[in-house]
Amino acid sequence: MEDQNPAGSSTAPTELQKKKKKDGRKNHCCQICDKNFKTSASLKAHQMVHSEERPFSCQECGATFKTQSSLKLHQRIHTGEKPYSCQECGSSFSTSGSLNVHQRIHTGERPYKCDECGKACTTSSALTVHKRIHSREKPCSCEICGKSFTRPGLVFHRRVHTGEKPFFCESCGKGFISEGCLRLHRRSHTGERPFGCDQCAETFSYKKSLVAHKRLHAGCDRCGEVFRTVLEMISHKRAHKWMDALKLPPQLSHTLKQPSREIPVSQVSPQWSYAAPAEPSGPTVKTEPTAAAAVGGALPGGVA
Repeated sequence: MEDQNPAGSSTAPTELQKKKKKDGRKNHCCQICDKNFKTSASLKAHQMVHSEERPFSCQECGATFKTQSSLKLHQRIHTGEKPYSCQECGSSFSTSGSLNVHQRIHTGERPYKCDECGKACTTSSALTVHKRIHSREKPCSCEICGKSFTRPGLVFHRRVHTGEKPFFCESCGKGFISEGCLRLHRRSHTGERPFGCDQCAETFSYKKSLVAHKRLHAGCDRCGEVFRTVLEMISHKRAHKWMDALKLPPQLSHTLKQPSREIPVSQVSPQWSYAAPAEPSGPTVKTEPTAAAAVGGALPGGVA
């Protein structure tokens, strides 16, 4: 039986062909960061990340972007499109990444940890911003007032000068300087309360409200008393400050029997009662002495 292949040829791929095929999967390499891409078009789109050029502009608000995909995601702010929904609470988001970050509220996942203080963050960008607390790095300056900020902070700060509020609530039309502020505002319409207390059944729309609530469970750090409301706790702590103000000065401390050198409350509590002075038994006429009185003469009116 004759060999079907010509002499010197083979259907099996050579080592060189295998290498070319393997390298051909991602043989378009970025010269700046060494990332590999399958096509030259993908590489070209990626290289816009390293460039300052932002050729894609939003027709609604004028915001510019490096890639067309970034522009499309941005345009959902104006159209209100939110194709990604949370299965836990029903909240909707314009991107899958925003949904993933949101779901960490329910799962408690904080995968990004600061190696300086151990603080955990839900996103890498939040960790980057947090680390600047330790380094005190504020590389961006406002060209109007000269204040220094992180790059995201400068973007928000500029809107203080321009009055720009590009994020609008579709329910009431109110404008906000950032998508995060708008997201928090929407909870006033939806009633979403994603922050729950792990010691009781209370839930809250905002994290700062949960933090304030947890202080009620912790109680007073001086006497341990617990409270029903934040206002009760504030009033109670003011009472401690008032008691501290009643401490005697050092020169009078020997009069106290208490080791704490504090005046007993029973001795210093104000008594809101008033005793009227006793009425005199008869009318009294107050007169000034005269020259006649000085020599034993009678005073006018028959008063001796």
